[in-house]
Amino acid sequence: MFQEKEQHNGDLRESQVKRTQAEKVAASDIMVASLAHELKNGMTSILNFVQYCLNTTSKEDERAAALLGAERETKRCINIVRDLLAYLRVEKEGEEAPQEVSCAVILEQVFKTLSSRIEKERVSIIQHYAEEIPKVWMKAGSIELVFSNIITNALDALEKSEKKEIHVDIQREDKFIQIAIRDSGCGIARKNLARIFEPFFSGKPTGEGTGLGLSICERIITQHGGKIICESKIGTGTKFKILLPSKEGKG
Repeated sequence: MFQEKEQHNGDLRESQVKRTQAEKVAASDIMVASLAHELKNGMTSILNFVQYCLNTTSKEDERAAALLGAERETKRCINIVRDLLAYLRVEKEGEEAPQEVSCAVILEQVFKTLSSRIEKERVSIIQHYAEEIPKVWMKAGSIELVFSNIITNALDALEKSEKKEIHVDIQREDKFIQIAIRDSGCGIARKNLARIFEPFFSGKPTGEGTGLGLSICERIITQHGGKIICESKIGTGTKFKILLPSKEGKG
């Protein structure tokens, strides 16, 4: 009887500790988000001032180069804050309701959005979609962000490649829908491959990536009950496999 009471008290204390830790994390997220909002507003104002000065400064003026540098770095900082807010999942224009959507439809929207860059850089998009693929119960905007992030990374990886191809496959995988996105780009170094989903880790040169994009992708896919896996080899390319529960397999 005494042991049962001690066990109960121990479980209660553990539960209280976990609840306290969760409350601290939630409070920290809110604080960071509030600070990020303030920084974003301030930097947006700075950007407006810089761009005003650029518009009223001759290109021949030696100060123009400094203003262009200030504009570039301010935009970079704004992007970092934006990605941080997206990672925290605090900045929302309204809670998005899940719905039944085809992954092919979401991908087509992404390719349409990126069509100008795809055409300009002469990238070939090769699509292989299996027939009668079930829809996925998803927050379409979030999944579109995932696909857009991965395809944009693929385009970045293809910039210096002679062979510019992105292959997209959609197949049924048991109770999941598998979306594979493969590029023929530069690939990811083995030492970096295990860290690509870490927040703030980036294999890109300093100033060219926030290191939050893939962290956000993993978080979104996990929230949808799925998985995201990356395979890559230097000089060969990179392949992302995304598994999302199909409508039929959900529950």
